[in-house]
Amino acid sequence: MSDKNQQGGIPDLSRFLANRDLIPWEKLQPYVGQYVAWTLDGTRIVASAPDRETLGLKLQQAGFNSSQVVHEYVDNPELSFHG
Repeated sequence: MSDKNQQGGIPDLSRFLANRDLIPWEKLQPYVGQYVAWTLDGTRIVASAPDRETLGLKLQQAGFNSSQVVHEYVDNPELSFHG
C-alpha cells in the first residue's frame, strides 16, 4: 500500500478492481450475505459482519478507519431477483 493511500489519498480503484477480480468465488462463499471490508489493493478481506454497523465496529477495534478499506456486500450469485 502506498504512503498516499495510508494518509487518506485517493486509492487506485483500478488496481483494487483488478486484484478483486482475481479472487476465486470459493474464497468469497463464506461471506455470502455479509458486508466485507477489503484492503485498498483488493487482495484480502480484513473484516466481515452481517450489517454495516457491526462491520464498522470491527474495523474500529482492529485499528482501521473507513478511508483504509473498500466496503462491499457479498451477494449470492445463485439468487435472482428478476422475474
